[in-house]
Amino acid sequence: MRFGLGATVAKVATNIRTFGVKFLKDNLKLFFDFQNTDLEHVGIGSCQFEGADDEIQIADHDNLDGMDQLTIMCWFKYDSTCDNGGNLISKEHDDAYQLQVDTSNNRVQFFVNNVSDSSSSSGISINTWHHVTCTYTSEGNGTSKIYIDGALDQIDTTFSGSTVGTNSHPLYLGGDVNSGTNFGGLMKNVGIWNRVLSDSEIQNIIYKTYSDLRGTETTGLLAWYPLESNGNDSTGNHNGTASGDITFHTSIYGGKTPTKPRGVDNSKAALADQIGSGSASFDGNDYIDCGIIDFNTDDISIVAWYKANTLGAYEGIVTNRQSTGDKPGIQIRIDDGGDDIELFTDCGSTTFSTKTNSFVPSTGVWTHVAATIDRSALQSLYINGALQATTDISGQSSADLTSADNLRIGRSEGSAYFDGNIAQVGIWNTALTQEQVQSIKEKTYSELTTSEKTNLVSWWGLDEIFLGSNTSTNSASGTLYEVGQIVEDKAGTLSTILIDNYDTLNNWEASDANGSLSRNADGNLVITASGGSTGANLKSSVVTLETGTMYLAELAVAGGTDTSIYFRLDDEAYADTKYGNGYLTPNTDASNATPECMSVRFKSDLSNTGLYVKIGNIDDTKTAIIKSFKLYKIVSGNYGVLTDV
Repeated sequence: MRFGLGATVAKVATNIRTFGVKFLKDNLKLFFDFQNTDLEHVGIGSCQFEGADDEIQIADHDNLDGMDQLTIMCWFKYDSTCDNGGNLISKEHDDAYQLQVDTSNNRVQFFVNNVSDSSSSSGISINTWHHVTCTYTSEGNGTSKIYIDGALDQIDTTFSGSTVGTNSHPLYLGGDVNSGTNFGGLMKNVGIWNRVLSDSEIQNIIYKTYSDLRGTETTGLLAWYPLESNGNDSTGNHNGTASGDITFHTSIYGGKTPTKPRGVDNSKAALADQIGSGSASFDGNDYIDCGIIDFNTDDISIVAWYKANTLGAYEGIVTNRQSTGDKPGIQIRIDDGGDDIELFTDCGSTTFSTKTNSFVPSTGVWTHVAATIDRSALQSLYINGALQATTDISGQSSADLTSADNLRIGRSEGSAYFDGNIAQVGIWNTALTQEQVQSIKEKTYSELTTSEKTNLVSWWGLDEIFLGSNTSTNSASGTLYEVGQIVEDKAGTLSTILIDNYDTLNNWEASDANGSLSRNADGNLVITASGGSTGANLKSSVVTLETGTMYLAELAVAGGTDTSIYFRLDDEAYADTKYGNGYLTPNTDASNATPECMSVRFKSDLSNTGLYVKIGNIDDTKTAIIKSFKLYKIVSGNYGVLTDV
């Protein structure tokens, strides 16, 4: 990767890890104001190994080896005391499995039966917390996978396809049956399963303690070691014994314990926490913008789980009500004073309010709310499946409830933001029956029946680390809405994704007659240049820059040949590149799973100026496969970097 950046441009991050990345659809954006919000720690402590003869031994047991499938994981931070080949988890690699740190090249290695080993392609940093997950299945020729910090990093199919071997050795944490391979550093939350966890399960579990696990996440779980006070197994099946100079830090160690992304709450509390894997956490100054949802003159149903931290006036749960003009649209919100929940329908010239009567909202309690609108009869409001109130709207059968404003989760049409948690939001273009409401409230999208998915427009589970997912294939546009990543500030805070090209070509145009645009089966932007430096441009009308404001741009290339990128003001020539340029050559590893990336930051020095971006090729007849181009506004600090990409 080469960079040729202007004086005002700095390289923020190179080779950003983007394995298994999912991106936002261009009209579904995630808004979180993370300023003044601390990250939540994962657990309360960790175990420190001094790297000599420290280890935790767990007695041999039949179910700790000899399986056809395996998943092992842990948080760790290695230091200078770690031996080369320092073992994190070991049942002896000659005939079972082993996970270790290779300090010679800053990689992790995974062994099964000593037939072959798999090494991470991404480097890990000393004195930095990382999460590693390794999976193995004996199906076919045998396949292992390595995940670093929740992202798929390496796939290896060079195994013999044999079952994980059986031996009489103890299970070791921090050591091995052989001496001289001890781990040095910190470790916590070791998990072992006799099945292969899915990508989404891994991404969620890494930010959980044992008590946070739910549903299928505990299926096949053989052992879980928090390593916060001793070597005991939280499942009660395989307690371990610590030996050597081991220290258990029962409180947050140096303030550096692993943390989970902002905006995510995956701790258990009530019924809703058993539905899905978590929820979106709102702090009263953020929301999710889901783009335009056209209600038109259809019948409508909206469902959601919510848990309020406060009961402020008109805090919006789900709304598309327009903020200006005749204000058509719908709102489900906490009413003024927090005395009830309100379904508010604005037909332009006429409004209808349906409020709970016997139900008074409380803080800290998971509650299911459902609103149905039958244009020929009633609008109805349900709480926890029970009908609360109805309002006659039969005279508004032809009223168009389409709003010029986007649908929002966690905000009303004004500035009344929701403070609390929301999950499992669904929208239908039909009026559900009470029986359907009662059935649906207990389910995630995947658990809905075929009939319950009929007329389903959108469904946002909000229960994964990647928030904002519309898992419905029956969305208004007929396409799947993908999800946005959480952004963590690093000496700065990033805000809204201003540009994202994942699912549309509308933001782009061919540079000239020699350039062409298409979209492949993976949803990526394919740019073909048949002469010189032709390619594709981001349309200058897509975004307007603000004077004196810092921006962060990220490009991910999933394949092709030579790819160049440069940023400048509207219509400025290549020679007058204003903000900088860079160059990527996808290596042999570049793919949809492991793209090449570059990231640049720049400062706009003119107001109300569009950004002109060109992605092109250096030589004749070259192709670039663009997985993503994103532009962020930096709202505080000097810069930001993307995480969980």
